[in-house]
Amino acid sequence: MKSGALLLTFMAGVLASVPARAQDVRMPRFEFGAVASGLVLAAVGDGGGLVLVGGGPTVTVGLTRRIRLDVRAEVLGPNEEAGLYGLYEAQVRFPLRQSPDGAPSISVSAGVGGLFSYHRFREYRTTRRDGSIVVFPGYRDLRATVPRLVSIGVINQRIVSRRASAIFGADVIVGEGAIVARATAGVSFGARRYR
Repeated sequence: MKSGALLLTFMAGVLASVPARAQDVRMPRFEFGAVASGLVLAAVGDGGGLVLVGGGPTVTVGLTRRIRLDVRAEVLGPNEEAGLYGLYEAQVRFPLRQSPDGAPSISVSAGVGGLFSYHRFREYRTTRRDGSIVVFPGYRDLRATVPRLVSIGVINQRIVSRRASAIFGADVIVGEGAIVARATAGVSFGARRYR
């Protein structure tokens, strides 16, 4: 009986222990990367739903040693019209837990954002009945709404090498008459320093 209790105490101590931090990680001030997302949209009042995929660039800035700011733009699809549609967002990450090497691993995120669209119209020519030609010049049109979306979620960042880390997240976006559940996976690059 005593050996069983001793073994149980030893196993509990091993499972609860934290590995020694041989080298603490100092996260980079700037990180650049890309994300891919799956979104499930539930329109409020309409009752309709929609599934979208998205992806785009992300920039991360270390505001303090622990708090990080993610700025991203995601192009969403599929869409039935010409042009690009998406959302832009600024998220602040607050770490809940550190990994054994000292890097933040699980964080709570909160952010604001809006929608954008981009269209490119080519030059268009038409001939009138009198033989004259009317030229409509090509142009580009980029439009963005003011930030009207609010998001809150959880992000897990795992360091995979000295310069790269994998990012996984789940959050909820509310605004523009809809509630959106989003799952995100991405990669981020930045030079980490070990102390």
